[in-house]
Amino acid sequence: MPSPLDELRQQISGSYLQQVSRQVGADEAQTRRALDAALPTILDGLAKNARDPKARAALEQALDKDHDGSVLDDLGDYFNNPKSDEGAAIMKHVFGERRGQIESRLGGKLGLSTGSTAQLLAVLAPLLMGILGKAKRGGGGGGASAGGTDWTQILRGGLGGLGGKAGCLAAVLPLLGRLLKR
Repeated sequence: MPSPLDELRQQISGSYLQQVSRQVGADEAQTRRALDAALPTILDGLAKNARDPKARAALEQALDKDHDGSVLDDLGDYFNNPKSDEGAAIMKHVFGERRGQIESRLGGKLGLSTGSTAQLLAVLAPLLMGILGKAKRGGGGGGASAGGTDWTQILRGGLGGLGGKAGCLAAVLPLLGRLLKR
């Protein structure tokens, strides 16, 4: 059964992938590779933060207050009007001082400018928070028919939360590991 992240990755295709590509100024193949790297980068940042009790409490509060998963209900509307400001704020909370460094290094590895990488991460962050919020409320996506996916399981899954379907991850896993340890 696909994970909620697998489902999101699959949904960001076709016209949605074209829209994201235009927003970040890259072709679709490059954008797909960047998505495959960006999703686990954000997820692992969230998981790392959730290990700290204060950061975990702040994450839970954000999920309760601002991220109910409704952003996932109409991806067409979202990609026409992405919440980049909200996404940038999420990225600031997730990576703090390391944000610029992660954006720069990830962009360099993928052949994107730092600005394009920052834009991509800002577009994806609200979607990932939506997945976590939906799972926290019991509508976890992929496993909903079997009782949902606990949001903490998604975080514990980290890079594994994307499953084996994200073929491009193998090429960027070493980079992501180095970025997230700094």
